[in-house]
Formats: sequence, C-alpha cells, structure tokens
Amino acid sequence: MAAQPEASLLADRLTAHDGRPVVVLHGRAGSGKSTVAAEAVKHLIELDWTAAVVRMDAIDNVCRSAAALGRAAELGSSPIDALALAARNGPAVLVVDQLDAVSTYSGRIPDSYEAVDEMVAQAGTHKEMKIVLVVRSADLSADPRMRSLLAEEGKVEQLEVGHLDVAAVRAALADFGVEPNSLTPDTLDLLRVPLHLAVFFRLEPESRELPYRTLPDLYQQFTHEIRGLVEDDLGSAGWHGAIAPLVTYMSEHETLHAPSALLERLPRRARPALVSAGVVRDDGDTVQFFHETYFDFSFAREFVAQGLDLHDFVLHSGQQLFRRAQVRQVLEHLIGVDRRRFRTDAVRLLTSDAIRTNLLDVVIGVLRSLPASADDWLAIETLAFGGSRRSGPLLALLTMPAWFDAADSAGRWEPLLADSATATPTANVLITAARERGERVAELVQPFIGSSDEWTHRLRSMVEWSLSPGLVDLTVDLLHLGLLDGARGPIAVNSNFWSIVAGLKDVDAAGAARVVGAYLHRARDRAQADGVANPFPEYIDSSGGAGGGTTIIEIATAAPRQYLEHVLPFIIAVLDDTTADDGEGLRTGGPWAYRFYGAHEVDDAVLNGVDIALRATAHELWIGPRTVLEELCSSEYEVARFLACRTYAVIADQAADEAIDWLGSDDRNLTLGWQDSSAWASRQLVEAAAPHCGDGQLDALCIRLLEYYPTWERKADKGRALGYSQYVLMSALPTAGCPPMPDAGSANLNANSPAPPSGRPSRSKPTSLARQCPKRRAST
Repeated sequence: MAAQPEASLLADRLTAHDGRPVVVLHGRAGSGKSTVAAEAVKHLIELDWTAAVVRMDAIDNVCRSAAALGRAAELGSSPIDALALAARNGPAVLVVDQLDAVSTYSGRIPDSYEAVDEMVAQAGTHKEMKIVLVVRSADLSADPRMRSLLAEEGKVEQLEVGHLDVAAVRAALADFGVEPNSLTPDTLDLLRVPLHLAVFFRLEPESRELPYRTLPDLYQQFTHEIRGLVEDDLGSAGWHGAIAPLVTYMSEHETLHAPSALLERLPRRARPALVSAGVVRDDGDTVQFFHETYFDFSFAREFVAQGLDLHDFVLHSGQQLFRRAQVRQVLEHLIGVDRRRFRTDAVRLLTSDAIRTNLLDVVIGVLRSLPASADDWLAIETLAFGGSRRSGPLLALLTMPAWFDAADSAGRWEPLLADSATATPTANVLITAARERGERVAELVQPFIGSSDEWTHRLRSMVEWSLSPGLVDLTVDLLHLGLLDGARGPIAVNSNFWSIVAGLKDVDAAGAARVVGAYLHRARDRAQADGVANPFPEYIDSSGGAGGGTTIIEIATAAPRQYLEHVLPFIIAVLDDTTADDGEGLRTGGPWAYRFYGAHEVDDAVLNGVDIALRATAHELWIGPRTVLEELCSSEYEVARFLACRTYAVIADQAADEAIDWLGSDDRNLTLGWQDSSAWASRQLVEAAAPHCGDGQLDALCIRLLEYYPTWERKADKGRALGYSQYVLMSALPTAGCPPMPDAGSANLNANSPAPPSGRPSRSKPTSLARQCPKRRAST
C-alpha cells in the first residue's frame, strides 16, 4: 500500500519557509503516526537534514528537565543540545514520539511532560531546528497542557493523521486478492486504520472472509493463527508460558517493555520465533509487543482467563493512568466472551465510591461504544436515575441510537415518561434523542401534547434543538395548534424561525416545505384573529437579515412539488385577504403589490419560491392534471396571472399556441412583470412562445399588440409614453423575414435579457410599429 499522504504533508510543513517551529502530529491509536513521522524524517535526511528521535514510552523514570531526559535516553545532555551539536547550525528535526506516555489522560509518567515543555522552548532558540510531537488525538484534547500548545498559533501547527480513505482501503484489499464487497461495512470501517489493515493482511485467506467489528475481534483471530505457528517453538511452556510473564511484568511495572531475560527459560528458538511472527519487537535487553494495543488485548485475555476481579484489581493497583487502557480492554474482551460478567463488572465499578473518576470515564466510554441490548439498559437504569456523579453520563447514553433502542426493546420509555420521578430527565433526553430517532420520539410524546405548560416547553425545545425528518409530522401539528408561536433557533442571538428549518432542509427538503407551509398558514390565522389582513411582517419572522429568504428559496428549489403544495394555497389566501379591485385591472395590493426581481426578503422569497417551484414543475403541470395552471390563468389576482405567465414561459415550446392565445385573450395579461418593468414577464412569454406557435396565433397577437395602449400610457405626461408597451412586447417577436424595428430612443431594452431591466421607461413613440408586424413564411 502506498505511503500515507500525511508523510508528504509533514515534510512539506517542516521545510516550508513559513512553517512553524513545532508541529503536533496526532491521530488515533494505530493510525500510523510513527510511520508518518519516520517517512517524513527519511525524506528530510535525503535533503541533508540532521534528525533524532526520542520515544517517551521508552523512558521509565520521571524526567523533570530536558537534561534529565537526555541522560535517560543516553544522549548525555538535552536532546535539543545534542541535536544542535550534531547539526552544526544546519537544518535539524527532533521527533518526540509516543508523547501520550506523559499525558494526564492515559500516560504513565505525566510529570515528565515538564522535560518535553523545556525542549520545545529550547528548540525555539535554534533558528534551523524543528520539533515534531507525536501524540494520540485523545490525549491531545484531554490533557490541558498539550491542548494549550495549539493556542500558540505563531509557534505551533497541527497535522492530523486521519482514517485511510475508503477507496484506498478497497484498492489495497483488491491488490491483496480480497474482494472488498465481500466484507461487512463494520469490517471495512475497522480497516481504515493502518494498524488494523496490517493485522488483517496477516490473517489466513479464509479468515479474511470473516466479519470483524472491533479491534479485539481482529486480534482474537490473529492470536489464534499466530499461536498455531509458534507453539512448537515455545516448548512445554506454550503460548501462555511465553506471553503471561511479559504481560504480568508490564502491568505490574506500568511499562510497555519487559526484560528479555523473561524469555530465557523458553527454548532458544522461542524468542526469534515470536519476533519472526511479528508478536514482539526485540531491542536486545528488552522486548515489547508490536503495538501497545496488543499488550492491552493480551492483558485482557490473561486477566479474564484467570478469573480475576476487575474492581479489586483496579482498587489495589493504585488506579494510575496506566490502568485506563487495561480496564477498557478487559471490559471490551468481556463483551465478546461473557456479556453477563461484563454487566456485573461495569455496574460494580460504577457503583463503587472507591474508584476514581478517570477510570469511571473509561467505563462510560466503553458503554458508549457498546451495541447495547435491553438487558444492558436494565442493568444500569437504576444508576442512571440515581442522582449520583455518574447518573448524567449514563442518562446521556439514551441519546445514542443503540441505547435508545435498547431501552425501547425493554419497554421502558412509556413507564419512565409516566413516572413523575423520572419524567423530567427522560423528557430532556428525548429532546436530543429526537435527532436520530425522531419518528419514535414523536410517537412517545404525542399523548402529552397540550397537557401542561411544562410539556409545551419541552416540545418547543425539541423542535428548536432537534428538528429532524421524523419530527416533521409532530412539528406541523404543533404549529397548527399554536404551540410553536415565536419559536426560534436556540443558539445565535440573531437566530429566528428559519434557523430551525435551515438544518432540516439539507436532509429533508420536502419535510422542510411542509413545515414552512404550516408556519405560514399559522401566521395568517394569528393575523386574522387579530383583525389584520396582511401577516407580513408582524406575524412572520423577518429577523436575522436575509437568512430566512435564502432558506425559503433553497427549500423551494430542492422540493418544488412539496413547496407548491403547501405554500401556494397560503399565497392565494393572503391575496384574497389583501387585494382590491380597482374596476379596471386585475386585483392588486397586499404584500406582493410591488415586486422586484431577485428580492430575497422573507415576503419576497415566499412568492419567489412559488415562482421557482412552478417553473421547476411546469412540464409536470402541463402533461398532468392542469388544475393549478388553469386556476392561475383564470384568476382575478394579478400575482396569480404573473405566476401563470412565468410558468407558460418554461413550457412555451410545448404549449406555444395555448400560451399565445391566453396572452392575447385579455389585455391584463400583457402587463405582467416587476415593479421596475411592469410587462417584462409578458415579454418573456412572447419571446419564448412566438417562435413555436402557429401563424394564426402569431398574427392574432400582432394585431392585438398594434391596438394595445395601456391606460397609464395615455395618462403619463399627456400621452408621450404612448406606444412604449407595444415596443417592449413586440421587440420580443421573431425577426426572421421582418424589417428591423425602429429606433426606440432611450428605451435600451434587450430582447435576450434574462432579467427585467431597471430604470424609467422610454418616452419615445415608435410610430411605424403598425407597418412592422412580423409575418412568417409557412416554412418558418
């Protein structure tokens, strides 16, 4: 498999002119951090850099100074000083590997971090020197001393070694003769860690076809196969006799290496056999397992096989940080081999007042990753509601899908909600759980709708924090009932109702359209109840700038059919409430009496969204039931006719004759557009339909246009605008075979413009329009 890309990135950052003097290289256990650092160092050496590596897990004693660390590493002085002397003022890099060995999260000697901190300071005094700190991401985030490093942006930068790309894993598997599609999703995800992939490749071909959910699963099969290969070389002591002394020594001394003398009582071929099989690394005087996670696994197997008590082991072994990984591995091993004992040990640890918080956190962490069952939840339910220091984290487990389902399988949700002693914490958990289990949560809370102010507040918080596809039905019901009036996003000070919907639209645009429709209808109901005709803006949230308008447009674009279904009726209802008949034209007034092209305020966006939705579904409206289009075409509302005109323009190639007939059937259809160009939508329809309609339709339209003089033209400045509307519309007619249109003076209209122009209409009068009506040949 090709080298990890992070190696090149690390080398680039170390050699860059603007690179920081300190690079923190982090990733999860087994992600290949040390390999990445080694590859980068190899490249730098080829560029004549001087390099040195200090492994903090190989330092047994507490070193509170850089000099003490250098002596422990047999360098005689501080590693920085030793490296600077060797580099002779040339470029140099010091790699401090396994920094997690001195963290307060999982390290054995956290006090030795003082030496590392001093080395970082010393490196800053050497202009040509860089230092790379290699650490687990968990330790980096949990240890405040290490985390503070990242705050020094001018001095420190970070590079994360992430999971392998899925495509890269598949390619590596295929190259190795493994069909990627034969593996389970859990196995593929497990193999995205380089260490796990390397162990997988060590397995026999038939074993690579088995499913592996966790690293212990993989190590179990690896151990079974390796044990068979080396058992004969281990003599009478066997596998247990070789591995148990190493595990025991490392555990008792809280170290990751053991004296090689522990293997001397085995046959002479045993030690090289273990090294050859890749089980241990031999450093001469000491041996260690090929990775610390395999030590943790081996310890867990030996611990469980001996029937030892985990609580007592932790209690009497000092509860040092070194025990965290061991506790985790024992519990994870028990999950696979003895689930009942796992529950017993976990509960005993959680109920013990003698166990330190850092180890209780490990137990909680194991529970979080557990594929929980009903029995698992029943084992800890009493603790979760017990009000102890671990009750909060245990209750939080229920927000995770596996634990939510576990409690559901045990039939516990309804009783917990019904019991006054547990109802409040349970309801609070459901607020977050609704993000992943919205449909079931909605079902659980349905009986409590309107039951009390407390439940109304809970349901409101659920929608504000966790609106998800499964909560759409519930949200629509709550909107109709008025229980979400004034709801807004819970975080930013300028959040609004649209902040809630914005998160939903990316995963369920159709559901978001339903919520928008319900919200708008509720706003109209509220306005009507107060005797107000127009719900904008008092009853419809327009705060937070243009964010609401943008969200509405995005929903209409992503789910046009649903948006049309739920919002168009609202628009028609508002038009009925707010428009008036002036006796001459179509009914106008209300929130959309003055339209501007591209406006994104909330009221504009609501209408623009319907425009977008109609045009996106225009072909469906044409070939399917024509009810919507027919109602818009015959409506007495100017806004509705405008929408019909815009829809016809999209399907003009199919509906040309019908569109032209409709356009010419009523002079009021010829003045549809925007505030700054009142006939531009009509003009767009002429331009789109005229090339496709029949000669009869085109001739009839030309005659109609030649006789068309809107009232405003006759009145405007004593009629000097007469003919302007003719020019706007007839300039969109086909020009093939026709004499050129006369100069329109300052009209400055472009027949191909996709958007309406701005500015005042021209006052020029094209007097010869009657002689310029286009006539097309039959072949056109």
